[in-house]
Amino acid sequence: MPTVLLINANSKRGQEMFEAAQSALKAVGFTDLEAHAVSSLEESTAVLKAAIERGDELVIVGGGDGTLSSSAHVLAGSETALGVLPLGTGNTFARGLELPLDLEGAAKVLAKGEFARVDVGRVNGRIFINSVSLGASEQIASSLDKDLKKKLGLLAWPVAAFRALRGRRPMRLELRTEFLRMKVKTRQLLVANNSNIASFVTAPGATLQDGRLETLILGNESLWSLIKAGWNLLLKRSSKTDIHSVFGPKIEIHSLGKARPANVDGDILTYTPLEVDILPRALRVVVPLGSSLLTERKMREFALERERAEG
Repeated sequence: MPTVLLINANSKRGQEMFEAAQSALKAVGFTDLEAHAVSSLEESTAVLKAAIERGDELVIVGGGDGTLSSSAHVLAGSETALGVLPLGTGNTFARGLELPLDLEGAAKVLAKGEFARVDVGRVNGRIFINSVSLGASEQIASSLDKDLKKKLGLLAWPVAAFRALRGRRPMRLELRTEFLRMKVKTRQLLVANNSNIASFVTAPGATLQDGRLETLILGNESLWSLIKAGWNLLLKRSSKTDIHSVFGPKIEIHSLGKARPANVDGDILTYTPLEVDILPRALRVVVPLGSSLLTERKMREFALERERAEG
């Protein structure tokens, strides 16, 4: 049975890397590939659903976090694993899976790695792999045009931030969990499933296998507070008073003013109010040998040890 390779042809790098990805995979043993350069969400969804229905063990997806997120939306809950070829700018999910970020290294992991199961989040019915954010990040993403991103890469983000945040007002939100109800004023809120938020910022309390979400409130209503919070997060100084975390398997976020757009894994996909929850170990993935993540092999070994101890 051939292995499905799916690459987003709408991205510049996806177009450039389609042939290179096939060559890299064939070099490590994937000699029978069913390669698809897809140009629409409908097309990629059809390819992935067909792979699930056939019972394919693995589908390889090349692209950035948006492409991987839409693929996870289809694959979550199935036995078909997502194999990641990191072809994006930040490659946040790939970093969370501890993958090499070069094409050849990632292909070797797909050939020689292990299967693991990771959590995914769900916001208003939509699966996400990394994070959901409100406020400054959404405003920045809206100001981040493709030409600027292609020209400056990751440096495009601070330029877009300066453009976007001038004159903007803070958000008034109410957060609700099973045990908590609180009102906040802030310019940035983020719900993280992955400890990697971006290639240079981490959510220290979130992991891909802990069955919970970390909601980060970055600063209060002042722009300077947001800058300090972002800087402290960058330096992993999350204990500072301008960063607050709420942990749990589920959270509701309500805007006390106008409806707010939510950035889901890099794309504006929904609006407040938000119902966000975690789906523990819902997505099967490939990770490197020796990964710190709990793999299926390790889980089997733990189960055998427990049986021996109890027997």
